[in-house]
Amino acid sequence: VNVMVDHDFVPAEEDYLDPITSEKKNLATSATVSASSQLYGAGPDLATDKDANANFFHGTCYFAGPNQGDNWLKLELDSSTRVGKVYVYPRLDYFAQNNIDGAVVRAGEHECGQITYTGA
Repeated sequence: VNVMVDHDFVPAEEDYLDPITSEKKNLATSATVSASSQLYGAGPDLATDKDANANFFHGTCYFAGPNQGDNWLKLELDSSTRVGKVYVYPRLDYFAQNNIDGAVVRAGEHECGQITYTGA
């Protein structure tokens, strides 16, 4: 699983395809999305709308509630599916990206990895 948190990240893999612009199927866009909380009408559906604009004030980002560390975002696929990669695009405005540092990424019961935010 490749967890990407920096929009300037350039993967070493030769077969890399940008999940936002790729013609390959993006499983997240058809998933049922739920979250532990949301603020200011910025619901979890914004996390899977294929818009990677990282500025909340443009109306394109999911916004969790104030309980940082206790929040979660869940995508439920229609059927059991092999997940090859998970891409995470955090908010990059007003230091909000720092809140994603330490987040755990799971596929089913399998822990795929933990996000380490190193700066944009």
